[in-house]
Amino acid sequence: MGDADRAFKNAVYEQIARVGKALAHPRRIELLDLLCQGPMSVEQLANKSSLSVGSTSQHLQQLKESQLVRAER
Repeated sequence: MGDADRAFKNAVYEQIARVGKALAHPRRIELLDLLCQGPMSVEQLANKSSLSVGSTSQHLQQLKESQLVRAER
């Protein structure tokens, strides 16, 4: 295997690990499920999930870092 192949595989492994980490918390899975209904603000997600706005924001940041969600303004 060449260096380029190895670098590509390592990048894929890193992304899979980030996604796994993001999905390791049941509240993040809940937030993803809620977002399947359509775009929502942090406040809307917090209300629907019974989380605080701060906690919701932190969970969303993890999901964003793993590229499972994106922010819109």
